[in-house]
Amino acid sequence: MNTKSQNYKPANYKAAAGFSLMEVLIVLVIATVAILGVTKMQLSSLVNVGDAAQRSQATTLAYEMIDRIRANQGNLAAYAGKTVGYGQTALSSPGTTAASNSARAQIDLYQWEQKLNLTGGRKNIYQATGNITRSGNVFTVKITWKTRSTSHDSDFLSKSVSTTTEF
Repeated sequence: MNTKSQNYKPANYKAAAGFSLMEVLIVLVIATVAILGVTKMQLSSLVNVGDAAQRSQATTLAYEMIDRIRANQGNLAAYAGKTVGYGQTALSSPGTTAASNSARAQIDLYQWEQKLNLTGGRKNIYQATGNITRSGNVFTVKITWKTRSTSHDSDFLSKSVSTTTEF
């Protein structure tokens, strides 16, 4: 039996023994920083998706009101200068049957207010307010709402979307 081959150790024995504790700690720090970066990116992505959904809903509601005004051109004055939604006096329900253009305008404004306050069965557009302005035959529908700031959870930013059309 050859005892020389059993006790053989490579010339660089310490380097072949494994990783040092310092190397493992450096890898852990680098991995932690990378994971935190990915987490921050994911959180930012979720906030942006939420903002895009709110903007999409607000745009849809603004165009819906323009379409309602277009359908009731016999009473354009009933829509001008109206503001509904958060912080405004709630409109009383005018019923569902429109006997005149004026009644149709009241129903349109009431239903629009309800959609601004409660979109999709839950409050998706926070503190939404709808404003209709008129300059001659040009109507502008603007929806303003609040959204959380990405820097501080307690801060809110005001966002808005508007559309203009001529009748």
